[in-house]
Amino acid sequence: VTLAAPAWNDVQMPEADGISKNDRIILSKFYDSLIVDVWSDSGMVPALDWSMTNGDKFTDPRDLTNENIFNFVQKAMATLNGLYWQQGGTVFFRNSYSSTGLTITRDDIVNWEGGDWSLIIDSSNQRSTVKVEGDSVSGSTSPAVEYAFTSGTETITYVNSELKSQKQVDRYATSKDPLHANAKVYATFKLDYDSPFQDYSVITLGKTMALKLPSGVGNSADLSLCNYSSGGDGELVVISKQMKRGINDIQFMEVHLQRRD
Repeated sequence: VTLAAPAWNDVQMPEADGISKNDRIILSKFYDSLIVDVWSDSGMVPALDWSMTNGDKFTDPRDLTNENIFNFVQKAMATLNGLYWQQGGTVFFRNSYSSTGLTITRDDIVNWEGGDWSLIIDSSNQRSTVKVEGDSVSGSTSPAVEYAFTSGTETITYVNSELKSQKQVDRYATSKDPLHANAKVYATFKLDYDSPFQDYSVITLGKTMALKLPSGVGNSADLSLCNYSSGGDGELVVISKQMKRGINDIQFMEVHLQRRD
């Protein structure tokens, strides 16, 4: 920003004050302002699908002059535990999800009996305590873990010297809470795309679906192996889908899901 000379014609500013007419100054902006400025009038806006809430602001001491805008977006999405991906020339951002309205059961999955599907529940990232060490300030949070520990308290410590205040440390710790509270859940299976019972064409990247699989193959009264059907974050997010053809030219859709907490 260059200070316009005419605006200073009637103002006497001693050179010793450090600023005078025609001086060039650089103004530092917040992440949310940069995102709004760059994207609000761009042709990318119609392609975006995101929901963001701006929280407390704090100064970033780095020189951001030559930073790519995607660095800001990715940082914001990480703070919001959001989803960020690119498909072709379209970029998507989400921290809230829309449901397909589908509920997938074993009757939908091709070759369920033969085990042509997978469900991974990984609790290795769970921690009962998250500690954060900043610049002469520290904080902690206690995630409500999904599975009880058998080996006592599990603790993880993050060290980040850029955190200067108690509020920054507390917000950082809180942002890590979902990461260490619940297990990671992934599911992969194939669907008969031409099935007359459900419309699988509504399955798109970033949308969610309910997944209800019983633990017993022959007894539907068995306790559920998984039951993610409460809607929104309670469902699993579609992170990948592929169309394939099998015997007799049958169309299959291979779907990969991930739980987002």
